[in-house]
Formats: sequence, structure tokens, C-alpha cells
Amino acid sequence: MLRPRSALVAAPLVLAGLVLGASPAAMARTEAPRAGHSRGVALAAPSTPVQPRLALAAAPAIINDNATFYGDSCASTSSCVAVGFYQIPSEDIAPALVENYTSGSWQADVPIPQYSAYATLAEEVSCGAAGACMLVGEHYNKPAKPSMLAEISSGPSWSMLQWNNPAGARWGVLDAVSCVGSSYCMAVGTEDRRTQQVYSAQWRGSGVLKQISTPNPAHARWAELAGVSCLSATDCVAVGNYESAAKRVLTFSLMWNGTKWQILTGTPNLKHQTGSYFNDIACASATQCMAVGYSLGSGKHPAVHGFAATWLTGKWRLSATPNRLGAGLVSVSCPTVSYCMAVGIDGRYADAERWNGASWRFLSVPRTRAPRSDDGLEHVSCVSTSHCVAVGYRYIPKHNYTDNTLAEVWNGSSWKVQGTANP
Repeated sequence: MLRPRSALVAAPLVLAGLVLGASPAAMARTEAPRAGHSRGVALAAPSTPVQPRLALAAAPAIINDNATFYGDSCASTSSCVAVGFYQIPSEDIAPALVENYTSGSWQADVPIPQYSAYATLAEEVSCGAAGACMLVGEHYNKPAKPSMLAEISSGPSWSMLQWNNPAGARWGVLDAVSCVGSSYCMAVGTEDRRTQQVYSAQWRGSGVLKQISTPNPAHARWAELAGVSCLSATDCVAVGNYESAAKRVLTFSLMWNGTKWQILTGTPNLKHQTGSYFNDIACASATQCMAVGYSLGSGKHPAVHGFAATWLTGKWRLSATPNRLGAGLVSVSCPTVSYCMAVGIDGRYADAERWNGASWRFLSVPRTRAPRSDDGLEHVSCVSTSHCVAVGYRYIPKHNYTDNTLAEVWNGSSWKVQGTANP
């Protein structure tokens, strides 16, 4: 599942065409794309060590306006919301960005509340119904100390639900959200209380987000929640990652029954890898979910591969993805129990893969033309097997080190780029 700034510092580690930086939880993203979430700018690394998150290849220091989508949510084929950030170098700030797809085109939304933060990053959005959405993310004046962000929309306007961290937390980030209808949302992420640990909160139609007691994996050196999918207020599954006592990064998952979270046992981890990472999850039914991410090999130049697993009738199972070096998955959406669409990055190109209930297959995705083809898809939302919208960033050939928002639509047989309203 990172992010922006006008004067970038401390570029993240580049491996196999992917940018691996601190988890979004601790680091406002790396960016020029997004790893686990990545994006258009490289931010200063936090002082607190956190696990790497798959990041989409990012550009060097940005000197021009830059815009990236991190998340999207479609309530229908004619109603979608995309969120992210953009940069204003002249003012040295990076505000959050919201765009709406209605009447056949993308339009910039009214500015959302952002107050005085140096950077406000909208990481993900979920719309339980048309016009009823929640966005989550982070904001900060210092990258090492982000604060949680959560806003709710009702019609044309956005209002603030959370702009600070829980009492006692040194920093915090909300990485994912899932809404059911117009009156229930579950948000998950990470907070730091001497160690990086998991965080979740729910919203029940009014008031503020209410924090929920959330268990960390046993003996975790640090832990984070990266994705969540809810079918109802009493049925959610969240996935994340943690570092074991042996300093290996492993996956884990939680199930919400309306009263408490319970750790689900048996999430798969690839052998002979330094780490297996979950970035997102999508549940098509109460007994079937798909989680995606990436695995990281060992050595000086560790190999990156896509990684997926299914939760089926109470058990986790590996779901083999095409074994292409450098291809990592960031987001997944499953409109039916036998159909999922996942997106991410394959080397320096946007990546999309389709699951037909039995196997994964790479799909052809439009690419930015040479000389530099750094495109990435950060998130995908499907309302059916014949309509998915994926968003991310796209390099602008005429402007060095500059990215614009990217949106592509799947019609059941091919992907096509949509025009977006860049700031």
C-alpha cells in the first residue's frame, strides 16, 4: 500500500522496478506513485522503523505540479469517486484531491477540509451508496509524525470526522476503509505507541469514528492493517502484516463479528522469502474473500512477485499469480465469488490481473509512451464483471518528473484510459 511533497527528501529504496518505502502508516508515502500505496513524490523517511510496503515506481524529486490518485470507489457505472493528492510547489504544500465521475466525465470535487497541514493525503475512499462516502488517510507537517484523517460526504460536501491521533499515540495513519450503505463504515490502519501496532474504528451513521479494541499478532515486533472489506456491520475481514521475532515479515488477518475482532489463523506466507505482504482484500460473500499483495525475496537485490490468497469456507489458501518478476499487486475488487480484478505495477508499467474463480491472468493495459513509461494503478473498484475503474498516476512525457492522475475503465474485454480533471 505512499505519498507526496514538493521538496522531496530521502528517496525510498528502488528494487526490481518497485519503490519500497516505509508503510503508509508511518510514512506519508514515497511517491511518485504508491507502494502498497505509492505516488508522485518521495517523502522524508520516518524516525520509527516500519515494514516496507509495495510501492509503485516513483519519479525523482518533483519540481512541477504533480497529482496522483490513491483510491477509488464506484457505486454504479455512472458514479465513482477518486481520491489522492496534488502538489502546489509555489506554496510548498500538497493538498488532498477528490474527483467525481458523473455524466460521463471526471470533475474536480469541492475542496475538502484540510486546515493547515503541509500535506494531506487521501489514501482510500469507500462509497456505501451514491453520494455517501468516507475517505481516510493522513496529514502532517512532519512526515515522521502523521496524524489520522477521516472525512464523510453527504451529497456535494465533505465534513471532518477525525483530524488527530488517539490519545497516547505518537503518530497514526488510516490506510483503508469499507462502507456498507450510508450509515456504516469500518476504517483500519496503524498507530504508534512505542511500537507500531494495528488500529481500527467504526462509524455508525453519526458522530465521530469510535476506536475498537484490535488485537496484534502474538510476538509482533510491529504490525499494521492494510486493507478491510465489510459485507455488513457485523461481518468484516481485515488483512495486514507484521514482523515476527525472527525479523521476517508475515501476513495476518482479522474477522469482525459486530462486537469484536478475532485473529484468523493460517494466512499463507511464501517460503524462502524475507517477507509476504498483504495490501488489500475484497470479500464477495461471507465465506469467500481475496487478498492481494507481494512477496519479497532475499539478497542484495531481492526479487518482487505478486502474491494472492483466498479465504474460502474458513480457510486461507494460496492463489497462484503469474510468476512475473517485478509485478506486485496493490488493490483488488471482487464483484462476484468467481471474478476478481487486481491492479498494481509490473516493473515500470501499470498492471492488471483477472481471476476467473480458478486462476489469474495478466491483462493488457494502456501505457504512457516512451521515453519514460512510469505508470501505476493504485486502486480498483468493480461494480460488475464488465465494469471496473482503476486509478493511479501517469507520467507526462512533456514535463520531466511530473505525473498526472490516471483513470482506466474495464468493459469486460479491454481497458481504456479516461480523461481526468487534474488540478
